[in-house]
Amino acid sequence: MSIARSVRVTTASSGVRANSAQLRSSASRFNVAFTNRSALQQRRSVKLGNRLITRAETKDVDFDAILSGLADKFEKSNNKAAIVGWTAAGVGAFFVTEWLLHLPLLDVLLGFPVQLIGVAALPYFYVKYVIEGDSLVDDVGAAAKKVTKELPGLE
Repeated sequence: MSIARSVRVTTASSGVRANSAQLRSSASRFNVAFTNRSALQQRRSVKLGNRLITRAETKDVDFDAILSGLADKFEKSNNKAAIVGWTAAGVGAFFVTEWLLHLPLLDVLLGFPVQLIGVAALPYFYVKYVIEGDSLVDDVGAAAKKVTKELPGLE
């Protein structure tokens, strides 16, 4: 379907009467607008063509093994109700915190400092995990063990 036909169908369905000259002029304006935009994108792609493109590579992490390990630990535990309760409380606290941070006044007061802390922590995490090669999984596991020792019912 050409653009002139689609414009005719649109104007006919909306109840607006237009003559063929008006339809041709609106279709030509439509074509010019999108032709110029695509030409701009083509120029940008030509400029980007000279740059070096790298591909990010990561170590393969077997999430099935991690999930099966967590499921085994949950099945071996004696106090499943406490585990479910504390997990639900943690997820709920996360969503309440997000809701509070995005309230209009608190977003202005706390939004920038929280983002600044996150940006300031990036070099530390880069050095720790990329340059020194520490394991994120081991650190998260150690933090989880510390939390489970502190919370009641998760011994």
